[in-house]
Amino acid sequence: MPRVLIVDDNPSLLKISSIAMRKEGYDVEVAPDAESGLQHLEKTKFDLVLVDQRLPGMAGIDLINEVHRRRMCNTIALMTGAENDEVVNSGFPYLLKPFDYTELVRFVNTLCRQSA
Repeated sequence: MPRVLIVDDNPSLLKISSIAMRKEGYDVEVAPDAESGLQHLEKTKFDLVLVDQRLPGMAGIDLINEVHRRRMCNTIALMTGAENDEVVNSGFPYLLKPFDYTELVRFVNTLCRQSA
């Protein structure tokens, strides 16, 4: 069962996303900010990390770059409300918000298959 970390400051999105992902058989942990996300990553090996572009403290793209630099997870993706140059040029896959949870599951399934 793939292990997924979702980092987002929206409690509703975290709750609903984690429920949807667990129904699909994923082992899901959530973090409300970049610092908590890094703490999870230091303790646990994840197959996929989904990160909101806008987080309190550290920007999502900075978190992703740190995770990548420290080789904490091989598959990392952004969730964003805006398809801007920073997101497009990041080189990381991204999912545009708002999304429905069928779309989230499909996105995660695709990323997990590609990394297997």
